[in-house]
Amino acid sequence: MKFNYIAQFYCEDDGYWVKFSDIDGCYLQGNTIDEAAANAQEALQGHLEVLLKLGKKFIPPTHMNKINMEGISFASYVSCDVDLVNIKKVKKTLIIPAQQNDRAMELNINSSQIL
Repeated sequence: MKFNYIAQFYCEDDGYWVKFSDIDGCYLQGNTIDEAAANAQEALQGHLEVLLKLGKKFIPPTHMNKINMEGISFASYVSCDVDLVNIKKVKKTLIIPAQQNDRAMELNINSSQIL
């Protein structure tokens, strides 16, 4: 699954450091802008994979026009693909109301796949 989050890039004398406005604890650096951008993608992917494996929720990305740009050199969307197939799964039995099941069947919706 593809995710896009805004990375905030800060320019310093010896390179760049980057943080994600919507993901706490995901920080990185790079000596060049290309290195910082590549590291941002790798850090974002790793961070999201860990959150998913731990079953933690994360907030959807903020729209670019809502980012406070004060002190930021620039901001850019960073994309990554997270492999949801290899995330550990646990089988659970679930009971749902009969009406909900009937409606799902009418609409040709597979409740198990949705869950």
